[in-house]
Amino acid sequence: DLRDMEPATALALYLAEGHLKNLLPQSVLDLLDPQFNKARNYLGELEQNHLGHWARSVRALPNGKALLPASVAADTWRAVSTALLERKQLDIEYLSRSKADTKRLLIHPAGLISRHSTSYLIASVDGYDDLRQFALHRIKHAELLSEPARTRADFEVDNYIRQDLNTDAPIEQVELVADVSPQIAWLLGETALSPEQSLTPLEGSDWQRLRAVVPDDQETLWWVFGLGENVKMLEPQSWVQSIRERTARLGTLYEPKT
Repeated sequence: DLRDMEPATALALYLAEGHLKNLLPQSVLDLLDPQFNKARNYLGELEQNHLGHWARSVRALPNGKALLPASVAADTWRAVSTALLERKQLDIEYLSRSKADTKRLLIHPAGLISRHSTSYLIASVDGYDDLRQFALHRIKHAELLSEPARTRADFEVDNYIRQDLNTDAPIEQVELVADVSPQIAWLLGETALSPEQSLTPLEGSDWQRLRAVVPDDQETLWWVFGLGENVKMLEPQSWVQSIRERTARLGTLYEPKT
């Protein structure tokens, strides 16, 4: 109930709207829209208030290109969120990305993760113990059942993100060693890649040697690969080989056709 909204509450909601619009499904944003509108209108009336001026002067932008959120049906979101809150089973029709066909599954929800422009339901399929990730926009139909879902005492969402998200094995830590350009060295000097990081000037060059303890995961590797000619990877060797292979494939795509 926002009838007695405080200015600070209105400001927080106003800034949250800009941050969440590329993270949450549209069906969720539609539910929150009345609150966002109230906050926006409230701040608009505070012409002489410092917080109203702050709202007109401050914006939050994502780092990098943000894709638009995948479309999630309102009925799907309602069934999924209720099943998760009430710990109930779900009967779903799910579009498999790898097989490109729809399969009917009975699942036991455990958690929900919003990552970039996609939300994932973490759940186990009835008859199996392993947890899987179901993209909400690929759930074509979801029916909330009255039967209780199987609970998992060992499930903890933060630990799942660290160890299991988008991987089949626990994520290990590795030492990343690379030579980086002055621009990247400056960036990492201000916003470190890891708490365990060092930058050492290279003799006879304006580049620096980067050492950092990072997760051995695809996300970090993609970040390094995106630096292009501004980084020369030295360790771990598996990453060096991966970048070499990707670079070769990229070069093939841009070879002139004869």
